[in-house]
Amino acid sequence: MKRIIVLIVILNALAFSLSASSHHALVIGNGNYEGVYLRISVKEETNNKQIPWDSSYLTDNFIFAMSCTPKPKEPKQEIEVETEYTYGQIKVESNAEGSVYVDNEYVCSITTDSIKTLKNIRTGSNTVKVKTDNETKTEYVTVQKNSTSSVSFYFTQETITEDNMVFVQCGTFRMGSDDGESDEKPIHSVTVSDFYIGKYEVTNREFIEFLNTKKVSSNGSYSGNEYIDMDAEDCAIGYRNGKFYFKGSQYANDIDCPVIVITWSGADAYCRWKGGRLPTEAEWEYAARGGNCSGKCTFSGSNNIGDVAWYKDNPGSKAQKVGTKHPNELGIYDMSGNVWEWCSDWYDKNYYSKSSTNNPTGPGSGAYHALRGGGWTDFEYHCRVTFRGDGSPNSSNVDIGFRLVMTP
Repeated sequence: MKRIIVLIVILNALAFSLSASSHHALVIGNGNYEGVYLRISVKEETNNKQIPWDSSYLTDNFIFAMSCTPKPKEPKQEIEVETEYTYGQIKVESNAEGSVYVDNEYVCSITTDSIKTLKNIRTGSNTVKVKTDNETKTEYVTVQKNSTSSVSFYFTQETITEDNMVFVQCGTFRMGSDDGESDEKPIHSVTVSDFYIGKYEVTNREFIEFLNTKKVSSNGSYSGNEYIDMDAEDCAIGYRNGKFYFKGSQYANDIDCPVIVITWSGADAYCRWKGGRLPTEAEWEYAARGGNCSGKCTFSGSNNIGDVAWYKDNPGSKAQKVGTKHPNELGIYDMSGNVWEWCSDWYDKNYYSKSSTNNPTGPGSGAYHALRGGGWTDFEYHCRVTFRGDGSPNSSNVDIGFRLVMTP
């Protein structure tokens, strides 16, 4: 009798809750429905002493539900996470007036020989362009958080003419020598493309203009790189009243002598400022030999060193005004003697055994850069067109200078 009363109480409660609905049904199973699970409720009310319909086919849990329609699941809401960007800066340098773009969006204008610092640039890889009236150049810059990356743009400023540059036609030649040092071997075939090379070594007059225009520090450094050793006793360039000037020295007493005590960084920066570059070793040797007009001379333009070079056995014991000896077959002066000339290549004494045959540019890295041509302090052996020297990028000397090259 007690069991019947408990069950009736539960059923009455259910009937009351169902009376408000015109749709109701008996649902068996474990669906996702609203309602009262009868079997569980009866067992709890009777302390597990009564199990409804235990002998019937209703052996699983069941409820009386308002509807047989499953309760719809609420859709998951997409939580928008705002991307948190980080920023850095790009320092842009240009030797020409133009417009600066970052990722193809205009940022600002830039004047000749100036630097602009672009702030709030997103970190990561960025494309930077400078557009002038005649040319557009592009560089790719990686920006780090809260740091400054630098990029430089150099446009051709100087008109290539027969007065200051010599055209060297493309050709193939045999580079190296079997009669020299081990780093001149093996002789190997090399092809170079057309290029222009300076008729003369870069002079004090020309380098002073560069230093002043670029606003190099009074100590000869720029952005942490030493261009010229202003502390050297024999540096022929001085600084006063905010300007570089020619003061002369015992080893360079004419403003049109080749500039001396120049680092590789200074030579490279000057060439880039001019819209050019340093020659590769292959280009240098090809031009020194006379290109396609080569007379296959030991020195640049002659087998008699005294005709074409200022070297150790000449009187004077100093650098001489450029262009005062005979030129070689192409009309280029002082490629043997006067001053050593920086090349763009890293130096590797074994490079010739693995050099590419088409426009080789030297090893990908190294500790020293190549030097060519010998200088006024050297014996004739070192002034041969095949002799190879080397120097640290930050080193300089009274017999080291350079020459400009431009690509057509």
